[in-house]
Formats: sequence, structure tokens, C-alpha cells
Amino acid sequence: MCPAAEPLVDGVEVGPLVRQYRRMNARPGASLARILEDLGSTVLDVAVCPDQPPSEVTTVAVHDPDEHLKPPAGALVLGVGVADPGDLLLQLGRHAASALVVRAAENAGKWRRSELVRRVLTGGSGAELAARRMELAEVPLCVVAAEPSDRHEDGAERELAAERLCELLSLHLAVRQSKVATASALGTAYAILPLTTADPDAESRNALGLLQGFATRRDAGAVVGMGRVAWSPGEVPRSRADADAVLDVLRSGDRRTARVDEVWERLFLARLRDLAVGDEELRDGPVQALTSYDADHHSQLVATLSAYLDAFGDVARTAQAMHVHPNTLRYRLRRITEVSGLDLSNPDVRLAVGLQLRVQGG
Repeated sequence: MCPAAEPLVDGVEVGPLVRQYRRMNARPGASLARILEDLGSTVLDVAVCPDQPPSEVTTVAVHDPDEHLKPPAGALVLGVGVADPGDLLLQLGRHAASALVVRAAENAGKWRRSELVRRVLTGGSGAELAARRMELAEVPLCVVAAEPSDRHEDGAERELAAERLCELLSLHLAVRQSKVATASALGTAYAILPLTTADPDAESRNALGLLQGFATRRDAGAVVGMGRVAWSPGEVPRSRADADAVLDVLRSGDRRTARVDEVWERLFLARLRDLAVGDEELRDGPVQALTSYDADHHSQLVATLSAYLDAFGDVARTAQAMHVHPNTLRYRLRRITEVSGLDLSNPDVRLAVGLQLRVQGG
């Protein structure tokens, strides 16, 4: 066993192995010191090591008290909720682990629950077990994603803002739902809401009303997206993806909160826009031909086409919207056909060109 740990800074205690690495002038990319430095003192409270640790950390493993620990040699093991690291250290020594990091006792429960929430949000192995531990496996769920309306570009600032927002979100939702589970990840605050009534869809709508008050709070100032109902823990990642997509939409609008079904058309167009970015056939075509013609002749064929489609092909309404005589509009429609080759009598053509106009912002 290594000698007793000594205090360093910010409440972090490190054993001699860590101090030795901190004295190195040229540290390897995977040195224990670099990993501890990246994790930061807000995460680490005690670091201890076996007698003869390897010189480099091969991987980082999370110790789960309910699972058998078998880390690879050289692993840095993060212990969550470990009251006495002595027995665990003996196990680590048998596996030639590099070090053990233990979360402070007063924060262990909170940190561990956040890890369970992240596991359910990302899905995969262990997600259903994590949901069961939080008593969320037997009821429908939905995911809420929130971020500050004045989103920080700096990664560290975003993470700090998300953690603060996560705490406020948890307190706000706890008024109605005691089993809500929250965590922050990648600059976003997340909440998993259990829906316990006979009508989960209506319950999620009511929860969105509660979140509208949260989004406009002076101490929160957030945009909030809500995903679809997840009928099992395995569907939670899809609900999270919905909530993230709603946030993307809200950033460019004037709404503060929305459910995925309330902005489905904007999500649909956003996904088409993403496809068009990497596909020349979707970017080019008739609309591009009309855009080039307008640029060369100072005309308004694209605007005319967009107005015509918005008016469902009503010439009188389109002419009124464009502030031109109906005969002038008919002339422009003929020019649109001549320049682009579009057959506006074909409903599939009208649908396709209308989508292209929306995707390109026309």
C-alpha cells in the first residue's frame, strides 16, 4: 500500500505517485498527472495508489460497487460512493491498476446519480439497470434539454453554466415530480421526467407549461426543448435526440420552450438542409438557375415563385402579395418556366421546388 495521502490544493489529496508525476518536466500524453489535471479538483477529492504503479495510465475505468471490478493493467479507477478505499485498493493492486480516485463522501451520491442519468440518456449496456436504480424503469419517460439563452462559446464556461442550470432545473421540477433525474453533459442540462398518470402525453404537455415559467425566470434565462414520450428506458436516447434537436430550432427563433411535435416542420426542414449541404443535386437545380437569373437581370423570379407556392397557385392572391398586376405575374410565371424548366402544373414538381426554396431560405 502507498503511504498516507497529503493535502494539495482545493481540497484535493494526492499520494506520492501523483506528486512524482507533477514534478515531471516532460509528461507523457497519458500520464496520471495529466488525467487528474483534466478532471479537475471539483471531481477529485482523494487519490491513492498501489505500491508499484505503472508509469502511464492505459485507460480510465469507473468502479461500480454492484459489479465485479476487473480493470486492465495501468487503469485509473474512479470510485463513486466508496466509503473505505482499503479493500478496493487491494483489488486494484492485484490487477496492477495505476491509481484509485474517490469522490468526496458528501458529493458521492449526487455524482453517482448523475452518472446513472448519463447512462440512461446515452443508452446501451447498463442503461436499463441504471433506470431501475433510479426507479424509472417501470413508467413512461421523456427527456428535457435546457441551455442558457445567452449560450457561451467557451467550452469551460458552457459546462459551468450547464451545471448551474441543471441545479435550478432540478429544483424547479421537484415541485411537481420528486423522482425527476437531472445531469449536465456537453454544455446542456438534461432532466428525465417520469410520467406517472394515465395519460403520459397530456402529462408531458403540462410539464412543458411548468417549464415555460422556468425558462423565463431571471436566474435561469434558458431555452428548453422536450422530446417524445419514451415508453421504456431503451427509447430514452431517442427522446434526448428530439430534445437536442428542439434546442437547435429554438436558438434561431423567438420561442423559449417547445415539444418536439410543436416544431416538427422546422426539424424536418433542418434535416433536409443538413442533407443538402453535402449533396450538390439538392443544392443546385431549378432554384439555382432562377437565383442566377435574378442576379444577372435584377428580377424577382425566386420571390415570385415562392409567393405563388405559398398562395397555392392563386394568381390573384400572389399578385396582391407581390404588389403587381395579375398580367405581370402571369408573365413572370412564364419566365420561371422558360428559365428553369419547371412544370408548375405538376403537383410533385410544386412540392419538390417548394421544399428546395424552404431549405435554401427562399
